[in-house]
Amino acid sequence: MTKAKTRHEACYRLRLEQRHPLHGQILALLVSSLVLPEGGQEAADAGLPPGCADAFEMLAKLPPEQLHAVARLLDGMVEIRLPPAALAAAVHEVAGSQERRQLCLQRCEWLIRHGGSNRMILLLCPALCADDVRQLRRRLGIPVNKGRLPALPLEARLSVAADWQATAGETDTFLRYRALAERHPGCTLGQLYSTVAAVEGGCL
Repeated sequence: MTKAKTRHEACYRLRLEQRHPLHGQILALLVSSLVLPEGGQEAADAGLPPGCADAFEMLAKLPPEQLHAVARLLDGMVEIRLPPAALAAAVHEVAGSQERRQLCLQRCEWLIRHGGSNRMILLLCPALCADDVRQLRRRLGIPVNKGRLPALPLEARLSVAADWQATAGETDTFLRYRALAERHPGCTLGQLYSTVAAVEGGCL
């Protein structure tokens, strides 16, 4: 693979063997190119040199084995152009996604240790899936609590409701629940979650 630099983008030229996965992709590109540009302006917008229309017409008539032969002749002529802005955006997106997942895994562990249900965890940790939660529960040795949680006394529920409403300015729901758990250490997250659901539903 060779790399050529231009002012605005990086260009990679790949030399391919017939068994290389990209060889099949070249074929797919050839097939997808069978739609002819309508008129000279559309051809110019597509970056096609003048006089290429006949090649497209011939491609449309080639049988599969000849398409393979055309693809073999394109070895060493494939270019991938990477605009720096698009590359930077992709790198930051992947890095940010990994950071979000690690944060969610840390939060998931805290929620499991404090009695959070799987439904609550998936709501507060959107970067995780149900299988992630199951694996972490298995590693921590903390299964799902299948019993019915006892309801909090009315006075405790009113106190929880007041503390929940006091954190309404916080946009991170996990942080609100963590603050609520710190204010009510005698309650499980399941009990807090049920109480908050009643508050949000206008039932308390």
